[in-house]
Amino acid sequence: AVTILFILNLAELGFYLNERYRSSLAEVERFRKENAEYQFEMLKLQLNPHFLFNSLNTLSSLVHHDPVKAAEFIRRLSDVYRYVLENRSKELVSLREEMKFIHSFTFLQGLRFQGMIDFRFEIGEELLDRKIAPMTLQLLIENAVKHNVVSRKQPLGIVISAQNDSLIIKNN
Repeated sequence: AVTILFILNLAELGFYLNERYRSSLAEVERFRKENAEYQFEMLKLQLNPHFLFNSLNTLSSLVHHDPVKAAEFIRRLSDVYRYVLENRSKELVSLREEMKFIHSFTFLQGLRFQGMIDFRFEIGEELLDRKIAPMTLQLLIENAVKHNVVSRKQPLGIVISAQNDSLIIKNN
């Protein structure tokens, strides 16, 4: 009788430990996801003030020299910040939405660097309904600009393309 009671207690302890192990794994995974989301949000917040400062400097020089381009610059800057505000809490957006945002963002960067940066897009229509985390491409483009030489002697070329299920950002 003592042996049977011991086996039953041991089995109950095994079930209990197995259940605790499973819940611990789920909790660790939840913390990992929350940490990744937090780091992504912090990265987005860190880049926005710097981008706005550079954009306002560019706009300041455009206003006097090319009012038509300045008006387009304001419209595109508005598009960029509208996208950020509308999508900041979303986990995923369509690649189509992200590319519309990226076209406005790269227009602003192109005017800022005036002929020292060139963007090419090679993404097929069939991929534009796929999902992506918002502002992912913008972060990668800003990283490429930040960590490369951008000058008249060495213009920076950035190609955004897709291959199979992967987005590829290349720079020279």
